[in-house]
Amino acid sequence: MAAPRYPWPRVSETIGPEDCRADRDLPGDIRTIERIVAHYIEHKRPRLAAFLKWYSRMSLREAIENAAYARTPRGGKHSHQWRLPRRASEKAQAALEREDLGRCRTFAELHAAVERAIGGIDKVGVLMIYDTALRLGAFLGLEPALVSLHAGTREGAAALGIDRSRDAVRPDEIPAPFRALRPHEIEDCLCIYKAQLKRLR
Repeated sequence: MAAPRYPWPRVSETIGPEDCRADRDLPGDIRTIERIVAHYIEHKRPRLAAFLKWYSRMSLREAIENAAYARTPRGGKHSHQWRLPRRASEKAQAALEREDLGRCRTFAELHAAVERAIGGIDKVGVLMIYDTALRLGAFLGLEPALVSLHAGTREGAAALGIDRSRDAVRPDEIPAPFRALRPHEIEDCLCIYKAQLKRLR
């Protein structure tokens, strides 16, 4: 099964993802949402795009294995899952291989299938479920329609006045400057720049 072309910008595939922290040397003029979004587009979007493009070029079996182990193009483990034990990854890979993920037609269906497959595995939480679905979605050509809220993303959303108890929000519920981003990018931006957003408040 050939991987479909995933609709993200062409970027260097040597760029790897960073963890959910903004750069320590952020310019001093990041004092508005507009500047935060502009900084994300210039400095962070290409890293996420390259990471997901890497997944889009695998076979489904390769994508499942790499997602289960949270691997990055550089061969390491993504910072979101650095505490995930190997045994949990082994179980996740086996469970995902038993799912007919190719039948999913929306990201919501894919996320539900991933949650069904790995949600009961010890040490697998909501962030692992979302990240796994996002990475497999890159292969399947599926991306979120909603902005998922979890962990650090909830902190960024709360700084914007959004109820942090929610699991997801529509993009049109986020301040207008964020609408230059796709839902999965908004999720990424809220997490990375949560400290900056809190200071704006």
